[in-house]
Amino acid sequence: MPRLFELLIQRHRRLLELLGELELARAPRGQTALEDALERELLAHAEIDRELVYPALAARRPDSRALADACTLHAGLLTALAELRILPADDARRPARAAALQQLVHLHIVHEESVLFEMSWLVAPEDLAALGAVIEALAGAAAGDVEPAAFETERRLLH
Repeated sequence: MPRLFELLIQRHRRLLELLGELELARAPRGQTALEDALERELLAHAEIDRELVYPALAARRPDSRALADACTLHAGLLTALAELRILPADDARRPARAAALQQLVHLHIVHEESVLFEMSWLVAPEDLAALGAVIEALAGAAAGDVEPAAFETERRLLH
């Protein structure tokens, strides 16, 4: 399996971990911290997909319905997170909003890991390796709490 996909799968698992922790969090402060971490992870993942992965696939299959669906799913994820974040910590609607977000994340993961990963044969192996190296470098920058300015648009949508 190309390193690119291993890294994306790791990011998917991290999203699921954060959602699981959010589901268990009871204290408002804990919820806020987890939502902040979830926001950073979703924004980073969306940026990687939108700026690196999807263009590589679109260059070979510009009319792909799967890519259009993936972009729609990303928009839905960010919207669902924004809808959760605007609710007060004690709002009775929070569990339903969190469940909706979790369902969208699961849908995104299934779609990306099945449909889009299957499209990888369209991309040359050396290009997949180069994308994996870029994503690995970005992950290293994120570990140092460096936030790419490219996240600004999505961040504005969330706040």
